[in-house]
Amino acid sequence: MEIRDWILIGLAFPLLIGVLLEIRHKVLVQRLKQPKDPTLWKWGIIYFNPEDTRIVVPKRIESLGWTLNFARPSSYGFIIGLILVVILLSAA
Repeated sequence: MEIRDWILIGLAFPLLIGVLLEIRHKVLVQRLKQPKDPTLWKWGIIYFNPEDTRIVVPKRIESLGWTLNFARPSSYGFIIGLILVVILLSAA
């Protein structure tokens, strides 16, 4: 295989993974249906649902992006990890 073949594979692989993850997400959203129950949203912006196993969930208005399920401990680990990466990169 030539280098350009490896480059094409390197570009296509993340795209394929992204498409598969998007399909998986749509299936999960259809199965779980994002709850509109206002009691699951603290101050209207923080999603807190211990019964939902997802870590990343669509916001109340889905076109605005994603948020974390703060009922999951891994959400806090994600935020701490992100802060550490920013600190380490800014110190370098």
